[in-house]
Amino acid sequence: MLDYFYGVLSGAAALRFLWFLQFAVSSSRGGKGRLARLRKNAILPAKHRDNADILDERAALTDKLQAAGYTLGALALAVWGVMASEVEAHPYLRVALPFLSVAVLSSIGSTLLFRIAAGEATRMGYESGLAVAGLSIVLATLALAVREEPGTWIQAIAWATPAILIIRDLADVWRQADATRTLLA
Repeated sequence: MLDYFYGVLSGAAALRFLWFLQFAVSSSRGGKGRLARLRKNAILPAKHRDNADILDERAALTDKLQAAGYTLGALALAVWGVMASEVEAHPYLRVALPFLSVAVLSSIGSTLLFRIAAGEATRMGYESGLAVAGLSIVLATLALAVREEPGTWIQAIAWATPAILIIRDLADVWRQADATRTLLA
């Protein structure tokens, strides 16, 4: 079951990476100055650069996503610390630690890596980091539940929930990639 969870988490991260790749390719199309266009679009695509309302909205969104990233990361780190200190007494807790590590690294890491206020790449980075972190926490919880209650109805939930979440994530990334294509067209 853990291999399935790792596969779902890897698939979600790969989807987000492909979205960034699509953004980079779409941003740098054309003749000379590809890198400059990519840099400008990462800050804010041309269609939004002169719109003060969008700039204000994006700045507020950046603040909210940054707060969410730090909060989620801090909570995941606190849980990780408690579980790591209890692993010797309760070895089954070990199954959740890798997922919680990913949650901490992706949520706090996105706040450290993506720093341009109101930037398009910043929005993409926060959304991706928080999506992967949230999925990681769900998978950590399911891994613990399956270890505690093997052979029960929790097994069915543990198989279905990640499948539903990865399908939802695929739809979300598809929608976001389509919006990115439209924005950069």
